[in-house]
Amino acid sequence: SWSNKSLLKQQNKLSHRYIIGLNYLLNEQPDKAIDTFIHLLEVDSDTVETHLALGSLFRKRGEVDRALRLHQNIIARPALSAELRQLALFEMGMDYLTAGVLDRAEHIFEDLKTNPSYRLQSLQQLLNIHQATKDWEQAVATVKELQYHSKVDMHVETAHFYCELAQQEIDKTHLSIASGLLRKAGKIDKKSVRVSLMQAGVEIKQHYWKEALNSYKKILKQDIHFFSEALNGLEKCFDALNIPGAYQKLLLEAVEKGAGSTVLLAAANCIRSNEGDVAAAEYLTGNLRASPSLRGLQALIELHVMHASEKGRDSLILLQELVDELLNTKPGYRCENCGFESRQLYWNCPGCQHWGTVKPILGIEGE
Repeated sequence: SWSNKSLLKQQNKLSHRYIIGLNYLLNEQPDKAIDTFIHLLEVDSDTVETHLALGSLFRKRGEVDRALRLHQNIIARPALSAELRQLALFEMGMDYLTAGVLDRAEHIFEDLKTNPSYRLQSLQQLLNIHQATKDWEQAVATVKELQYHSKVDMHVETAHFYCELAQQEIDKTHLSIASGLLRKAGKIDKKSVRVSLMQAGVEIKQHYWKEALNSYKKILKQDIHFFSEALNGLEKCFDALNIPGAYQKLLLEAVEKGAGSTVLLAAANCIRSNEGDVAAAEYLTGNLRASPSLRGLQALIELHVMHASEKGRDSLILLQELVDELLNTKPGYRCENCGFESRQLYWNCPGCQHWGTVKPILGIEGE
């Protein structure tokens, strides 16, 4: 019939237009391609999902302005179904997020989180935005909402957000407010080393030496491998409390439990001060046999250099330089999630943005 022929003719015309549009894309003429596709969108509403996929492709290629243009044109269509409008809005939110226009992205995701189909995705993106803008109060509120709807356990992240809030108060010297926030964080994540370190730091600022000491001691049970992070603060506590031999005793106990080479060296230094070089060297040698580490070897060589004959000293110095060089290139921390390595501790991994996954490296080259 005539109507079938007419429909077929129109479809052929549309297919031809699509081929032209795709040719523009393949020949690296994206703006001409977008013009063609936008024109097609006005004629044929069945192609909306194809256009959404194209917009997503542009965004992934880093061409956010083009993705936005496509998505804005889709949203501007009066006959668009509510379902497709929401999908196009979500994609537009992702465009703004990728472009770093966070306030517009936030506005879109705030609207979309009321829709059950987009609630979890929108809450997750809002959480990413609040972390990027360091709006920790909003992050706490959003993570609670996300946990409630998704039933996913996010207690580790929540505790870190409270720690970030506490840090802001510490920076303003509002120590009692900070302490309250840290107590909240500690109730949420009882194994949080960060909470113990920060709480001890606040207590030291307030000269609550015994309390600080108890906060540091919690790390022995929480994660012994982080105990080296407490050494500077511990030394201050023991100096202030003036209990002879107590610092050395605690360090020896920590080494026994597997605290690693940094704590081993601190213990050896204490022995050296109290009992001399020979006792320190003997202690190091015994421990290095049980758990070898380059840093332990470095300290042992240093002790032997002082007492070596002139001939032996040259060989030891050469060995010392080689170990030093080797250690200078080694990172101290690694993310358990993405493998990011660094020479400093990050609570939030710069590589994958996971919280609490960066840990001290263990073994012969690490702790």
